[in-house]
Amino acid sequence: MKNYISIILIALISINAFAQTIEWERNYGGSEDEQFSSLQQTTDGGYILGGSSESSNGDVGGNNGKRDYWLVKTDAVGNIEWERNYGGSEDDWIGSVQQTADGGYILGGSSKSSDGDVGGNYGKIDYWIVKTDASGNLEWEKNYGGSEEDWCISILQTPDGEFILGGTTISSDGDIENHNGLTDFWLVKIDTNGNIKWEKNYGYGIEWFNFMKQTTDGGFILGGAGDGASNNGYDDYWIVKTDASGNREWDRNYGGKGIDQLTVIEQTIDGGFILGGKSSSSNADVGENYGFYDYWILKIDLVGNIEWEKNYGGSGD
Repeated sequence: MKNYISIILIALISINAFAQTIEWERNYGGSEDEQFSSLQQTTDGGYILGGSSESSNGDVGGNNGKRDYWLVKTDAVGNIEWERNYGGSEDDWIGSVQQTADGGYILGGSSKSSDGDVGGNYGKIDYWIVKTDASGNLEWEKNYGGSEEDWCISILQTPDGEFILGGTTISSDGDIENHNGLTDFWLVKIDTNGNIKWEKNYGYGIEWFNFMKQTTDGGFILGGAGDGASNNGYDDYWIVKTDASGNREWDRNYGGKGIDQLTVIEQTIDGGFILGGKSSSSNADVGENYGFYDYWILKIDLVGNIEWEKNYGGSGD
């Protein structure tokens, strides 16, 4: 039996030490699969949701083939104001959505298509970026990549109004000038019309990109899982700090002999960083482990030195 998935948005606004009170909840979708990936509150107090859809009914107005980008704009209590799908005859997945300074939206993800809304494709899977106006109408789209697989996970608008794209690449041709291992982090800076300003890739062996933030000095902190320069076991947390032009300032890996996979990074008020993810290790950088996967939290200073680490969990995952 086919597994049908709807996008569900739940507002848990009233929270105290004893209870979480649901103020409202909504689900959105059609008769096929919808997969959610990104959410942001918009300047009007509503929400913009991004993901992918295989449906062409229910809440979904159309489908170009297989899986499309699906963008849903709601009001402050989750009522749909409008929705749009974008894509071609193959699979297209949104990784990240951000409202832009002009009130529109920038969508970053990956595409196998080269038709429909997708202007081209360099190989198996490309980064595919879509810029819309405030009502979701497509203003421009661009694809970036090489002859192999290139997965865009994160997109940010920078203070100059341009955009930074982050993800993982297997390619070593096309838009990718250098390649360091089997899979690299790939960072691309584009202007307001989608033209590439610069691109950089980072890696040693096998690295998978998960998260990116712009730092207070104008540079970027990139994080994911992989080998890094001095791997402790299987996957480690791997962090790359760059300047505003994508030049690497430092990189560090953290972990033990098990599997350590980074999910999120935040810069702290002291200029350092807090890293969160999961770990099955109990040695090297990881103090202990309660079961298989624990939450593993790591505090580092502004040049990547460990200040403290903690794990949290039980006997399961």
